[in-house]
Amino acid sequence: MPRIDTYIWRARIVPAVLAAIPLLTFVVFIADSPIAGLLTPVVGLGAILLGAAEWIRGRGLKTEQRLKRIWDGMPTTAALRHRGERDFAWAPRRLAIEGLSGQRLPTAREEEARPDDSEARYERAVHAAIAKLRSAAPSDTVLASENASYGVRRNTRGIKTQALVVLALATVGHVLLAATAADGWAIGLFVLAIDLAAWLFWTLVVRDVWVREQADKFTDQLFTDLAVFELPPSNGTRQIT
Repeated sequence: MPRIDTYIWRARIVPAVLAAIPLLTFVVFIADSPIAGLLTPVVGLGAILLGAAEWIRGRGLKTEQRLKRIWDGMPTTAALRHRGERDFAWAPRRLAIEGLSGQRLPTAREEEARPDDSEARYERAVHAAIAKLRSAAPSDTVLASENASYGVRRNTRGIKTQALVVLALATVGHVLLAATAADGWAIGLFVLAIDLAAWLFWTLVVRDVWVREQADKFTDQLFTDLAVFELPPSNGTRQIT
């Protein structure tokens, strides 16, 4: 079985757990025995995680494409373009990306004449630079953590509709069971409190702006890491210092 790294655990599996919590609490609520009440959700959660990881990634990538249209490209790309706002670090960023990726970025004329091709070139160069940084640094760097956090938010936003459907069905089931069971309200009120917290999270927190905030954080960290990426004279290879 392939190793499940930190990124996969956070970016693909955490959204699945968040979406499945209401359904799993429903199973606990209707179970007749403590053992069944604990064992069944654990087994169900394992099945959900194994089956949902790739699907969640696909939903997240579709969401990213939609957000790129809204944002006019990813923040990492916007920070390198000739058009738009520039700051004092614009030229060093471009030099750092070109140096690490080994790819030449579009000129202002190329960007104006072939905007789609230029966007693709920017993205390829950024991805190549990120890959070099990953290969030269430990897997627990701040950049890796920010990247995983972005994956969590992007993929969570990608399954928001499906998660709300699950949450709605679970909430209805919790209310009906609590109303009909003789001693259901004691547990029912606790479960409904979990449902309320889930409703607040999915409706108020999981939004496009939540994803954008983390995309900006990742962008800032990427260019911070690039700024301290040096070429030691001894072996001719780059490393993070």
